Amino acid sequence: GTLHWLLPDGRLRRTSALSALRAMERDGLLALPAPTTPPRAPKPVLFTPASDRQARIVGSRADLGRITLRPIADAREVALWRELVAQRRVAPRARPRAALHLRCWHYLGYRRHPGAQLRYLAWDAQGRVLAAMEFSACAWKVAARDRFLRWSPEQRMARQHLVVDQSTYLIMPWVPLSAHLGDNFPPQAVGHQPA
Repeated sequence: GTLHWLLPDGRLRRTSALSALRAMERDGLLALPAPTTPPRAPKPVLFTPASDRQARIVGSRADLGRITLRPIADAREVALWRELVAQRRVAPRARPRAALHLRCWHYLGYRRHPGAQLRYLAWDAQGRVLAAMEFSACAWKVAARDRFLRWSPEQRMARQHLVVDQSTYLIMPWVPLSAHLGDNFPPQAVGHQPA
């Protein structure tokens, strides 16, 4: 028999299977052959002035003009998204000889989530980035979620691809609270999710 580790489109759940095999090896349940290729190192985040602190936006939601939430479409936007979310080391201005400290706009920093991801940037009418958002594949097993949905193990396997995690949601610190963006973007993003 097979484990039926297939995606809804019939492709194998390769990344999930490899993760499970590595976990079994760590637990001493099996021994895997040596990798034939070295693991890829994550690409470093290159910081540019595009992700520097911007002047605080003054005004209300109406002053921002038309706000667009767009899925990231090209390599330039991927790089900007990673810059906005990543941690960076900068020398403090007040004490230039002091140890470098971490600064990031998102308190968790950037890390790649397993499985599929959809990333978005929100822009105002003046072309200023207002927010960064990411949805990723949901966790395989979450007891509280599965109880709430009243899923049996069979139902979870059949329907899990219909659930996503909102793994990153960052409203930039220069956006005023009076803009009420937190209420705006998640519902807009749901309309962009593939069926």
